[in-house]
Amino acid sequence: MYGKAMQEKLERVEMGLGMLGSFGGKNLPTDVVRNRPVIFVHGITYRAGNWIPIHLHFSLNGYNSMELYATTWGDGGITPLCEKTFTCQDVKQIRDFIIAVAEYTGSEVDIVAYSGGVAISRKAILGGACVDMPGEELGERLTGYVNTFVAVAGVAFGMETCLTQKGGNLINGVNCNSQYMRDINFPDNRYEGKFSYYIYSDTDEIIGQQCCGKLCPELKNAMGFSRQTNMPHANVILMTEDVQLKMIQHLWKNV
Repeated sequence: MYGKAMQEKLERVEMGLGMLGSFGGKNLPTDVVRNRPVIFVHGITYRAGNWIPIHLHFSLNGYNSMELYATTWGDGGITPLCEKTFTCQDVKQIRDFIIAVAEYTGSEVDIVAYSGGVAISRKAILGGACVDMPGEELGERLTGYVNTFVAVAGVAFGMETCLTQKGGNLINGVNCNSQYMRDINFPDNRYEGKFSYYIYSDTDEIIGQQCCGKLCPELKNAMGFSRQTNMPHANVILMTEDVQLKMIQHLWKNV
């Protein structure tokens, strides 16, 4: 459907063998979609393979390979955290992946995004002009493709760290005053999907707490949230797998 070039772009085999660069799709011709497909979007220094523990948890709870997807955006952690910016190329990677999975499965999708992946996937859904390449148009919003969006320890309003380095620049950096962060937080309506939730830790040493008068990981217009206590940034994604599952199944009540 998409051709070899798009397939190679989304598979990211250069990230490593097996599920390291990407995963998802039919194992057998008879495989069918019973659950809404879930797209996992990793953080700045991660790659698709970092989702393997979450993939296992969802698999043990009734999901199959045609319902669990991830690709790698960025360079898989080669660039240090505070040097990485949110580029048009990164956004297009996730935007193309969302469209591809939705069309491949013939279904709405759910998205679970972590850390910097929250900022990337929100812009991928929002569309419009790329912040770092204003002449490059992404297209219309993808809101209709997404049922539920879950932000986990996310760069939602920004980050308190990295502000004096390249990754904290005022164009496409994590600074809450950057053009990029202002762009994805400008809409007053929920555009990430029909439903949205966020999970955060009150002791997140990477994301921080205060971003331009807002809670850094708070997802604007979200319907619910889960607050974790005494949990470092890297643990939030791994220790809230049950919460993530309940949120996409619309079984979550705020805690």
